[in-house]
Amino acid sequence: MNNNFDKMIKSMIENEPNPMSEEFKNSIKSALEKLPEDNTGLKRIKKNTRRTKVLLIASIITLFLITTAFASGPRLLKMTQNFIKELYKIDNLNIESKQSEYEKYNAPVNYTSESKGISVTINNIAVDGNFILITSTVTSPVPIKDIIMNDPVYKRNFEKYGISDFIGFLPTLNPMYKFKIDGKELGIADITDCESYFKNDYSFVAIENYIISDEMPRVFNLNILAEYVCYTIGTWSFDMAIDRSSTLENSITVTPNIQTEVTSIAHGKEYKHSILIDKLSISPFGDKISIIEKGPEPFRDFTLRDGNGNYYIILNSTVTANENGDIYKNTFEYIYPSTNKKINDLYLVPILTLGDPVEKQVMMSDDNTPTEIKISDIGGYTTENIEIDDNQIRVILKPYGAILQYRSIINGAFGFLDKNGSKDINKYINLKEVKYDKQTGNAVITGSWSTDTPDNISDQIGGFWYVEMPNMLLNEDEAIKIPLNK
Repeated sequence: MNNNFDKMIKSMIENEPNPMSEEFKNSIKSALEKLPEDNTGLKRIKKNTRRTKVLLIASIITLFLITTAFASGPRLLKMTQNFIKELYKIDNLNIESKQSEYEKYNAPVNYTSESKGISVTINNIAVDGNFILITSTVTSPVPIKDIIMNDPVYKRNFEKYGISDFIGFLPTLNPMYKFKIDGKELGIADITDCESYFKNDYSFVAIENYIISDEMPRVFNLNILAEYVCYTIGTWSFDMAIDRSSTLENSITVTPNIQTEVTSIAHGKEYKHSILIDKLSISPFGDKISIIEKGPEPFRDFTLRDGNGNYYIILNSTVTANENGDIYKNTFEYIYPSTNKKINDLYLVPILTLGDPVEKQVMMSDDNTPTEIKISDIGGYTTENIEIDDNQIRVILKPYGAILQYRSIINGAFGFLDKNGSKDINKYINLKEVKYDKQTGNAVITGSWSTDTPDNISDQIGGFWYVEMPNMLLNEDEAIKIPLNK
């Protein structure tokens, strides 16, 4: 056996910076010293006895290095099945519709960081490769409502409109996290969904879902940093190691690297985009597609369609990250319903918007057949259910065909009609932001009744008004096939 090799290994053990006890370090050193300088004492099974000793040494070194890594590094958090108690206290379909997946792949954390008298505790983290969901508890030395009341924006709204909605302003106090993976700063991470609720007078819970445009390894060190909490500048930092191996079985990620040219139309003017389809991913928490192109204005007039004719809605939330100079990567979330069958390909189909928006009205039928809300000639919604009680009205809309979300049912582009076709009924209905069931793809519109709502308001609902986009076309000539084979 090579004596120089033995000496080198012993030297590595002796000189390696090590946070472990000297007793453990010396035991490894002793084990190495007891190995024979030649092959004495080693049973000869095959001629290659040199390999036996090498393997023994390698095993000892491997054990040493693994133990050192776990002793000196952050705690390893495996994404496994755990309840996330914070999710049971919210009413947000965007998050709730994926709750079973979040609870299948997550880990309790319970790390606390304090700065400027404000403590932030990360209660739980769920990671799947596309998204990071974090639940946090924020505790302040002064009452949370006092912080909100002293905010200039809140003061202006209260003075002008008499609004005292503390819950509505609570998300503005949330931690805004930044991330590093294995020491490398991630690009921009955007919050796709968030929710907050009071825990007590001095604490609140924040639930935030971040879409990540960068690649996440199977196992990695994760640094989470917040620099602005409760309108206060400070430093709240958390270090942990993530093992998301369990999520890989139900994930598909492809890097098509397809370079092509596509067309969009805005205000009657045609634009050409030279795009690179960089990545497409389907994962337990959600789905994303990344497109690289020149300039910060993203190409977003497109839909995704599978070989079975199913369309997938592209959501408004877009992460735009500078790649190099004037080259940007735009990452979009889209909804791939879990009810759909396994597919081999997706097609990116550009959409041409040739007309101007037009307000339309549609009345509901007396026989409770679904009502069609035709957004354009290529897609729209049908009413799947309408739920009315003493507190609110809830309309569940099933999409069909191709829909551009930002030219669809958004705030200010949808409302109700009474049985006479009048829009006056909307003064009694406070519409909330449209939410999506990310398991089915359905859009859900919820409105709460105002305090002066008539008792018979539910009997007065007769139809809907909405905005139609005429002359919207699928540009099949520029459709791009994206294979999903790994």
